[in-house]
Amino acid sequence: MNVRTIRERCLSMLSAQTCSGRENGSEAKVADLEAHGGQGPSDMLKDELTQSLEELENLLKAKDEEIRILQSKKSNFHELEQDREEAIHRLQELEMRNVDLERRVQNAEQNLASALEDRERAENEVQRVIQILDVKIFDLNDLRQSLVKLISK
Repeated sequence: MNVRTIRERCLSMLSAQTCSGRENGSEAKVADLEAHGGQGPSDMLKDELTQSLEELENLLKAKDEEIRILQSKKSNFHELEQDREEAIHRLQELEMRNVDLERRVQNAEQNLASALEDRERAENEVQRVIQILDVKIFDLNDLRQSLVKLISK
C-alpha cells in the first residue's frame, strides 16, 4: 500500500467521522470548540489526521525497510540452506569413503597378519633346516675325522 492510498483512506475516514460525530449529538461540542478554539473542529481533526498520517507514513517506511531486510535475509537463508545441503552431500560422500577406507584398512591388516604368520612359519622352517644341517655337518665332520684316523693307521 502506498502513501497516496493511505492518505485517501484517512481523508475518507475523516469525512465519515466528521459526519458521524455530528449525527451523534456532538454538535454542541463542535460549536463550543469553534467559538473557543480559534480553529474549527475539522481543522483540528485535519491536523490530528495529518499527524496520524505522518506517523503512519513513518511506520510504513519502517515496515518497508523491515520487509527489505527480511527479503535479503530470505535470500541469505536460501543460500545458507543450499550450502547446508551441499555440506550434507559432501559429508555423506566422505562417510562412504571413510567406510570404504576402513574396509581397505581391515583387509590390509588381515593381509599383514597373514603375511606375518607366513613369515614366522618360514623362519621356523629355516631354523629347523639349519638345525638339521648343523647335525649333518657335525656328523660329516665326525665322519671326516674318523676317515682321517683310519687313513693314518
